[in-house]
Amino acid sequence: MRYRVKAVGPDSAVVEADFEAATEAEARAQAAARGLAVLSLQRAATARGRSRFPLLLFNQELLALLRAGIPLAEAVTALSEKETRAPVRSVLSDIVAALREGQPLSRALERAPQAFPDLYVAMIRAAERTSDLERALERYVAYQQQVDTLRGKLVSAAIYPALLVGVGGLVVMFLLGYVVPRFSHIYEDVGNELPWLSQLLLDWGRLVEAHAGTLALVVLLAGVG
Repeated sequence: MRYRVKAVGPDSAVVEADFEAATEAEARAQAAARGLAVLSLQRAATARGRSRFPLLLFNQELLALLRAGIPLAEAVTALSEKETRAPVRSVLSDIVAALREGQPLSRALERAPQAFPDLYVAMIRAAERTSDLERALERYVAYQQQVDTLRGKLVSAAIYPALLVGVGGLVVMFLLGYVVPRFSHIYEDVGNELPWLSQLLLDWGRLVEAHAGTLALVVLLAGVG
């Protein structure tokens, strides 16, 4: 179970953090182990109700602050204080608390696997070893923007074929379900021997006409399913 704790940190600053614990007492014990004096504790919202963490925006803003000469901990603190979405702010507050404990950024990010993928954490850890965090953030931003652009192009390119398939399918259903049954009576009166495919269409028309209600119900159930 996940608990959200509002507490006073070692530097007398009020912070919010999430803890995975079986009971409230265990969550309080985890907060105390990190040097936090608990002010309030409540169950956090379920994962379904949580906002998705804006990883790209986080990197863009953090990179801008670091380029402006602001230290890492202060930069993340500024991002946390301006954040209005409680789930996102909770993640940032947890990172701030870890940084103020002296932990590296990669270790702080590992505490929120729902927000930071393992590959991203590994990239940050490698950047810390080379003291090139800004460059790593810049590469990630450029990469993610390229991925988003490519995804948008793929979606746009897929809309037209999907539209053609959908419209074409409706036209075929209309022909087979309405036009063919009507014309089947005309060709029955002719009496001449028809090609195999034509005869197959006529048989289909008779089938649709005889079982129109059942076929309509099957199509409706297939569409709902």
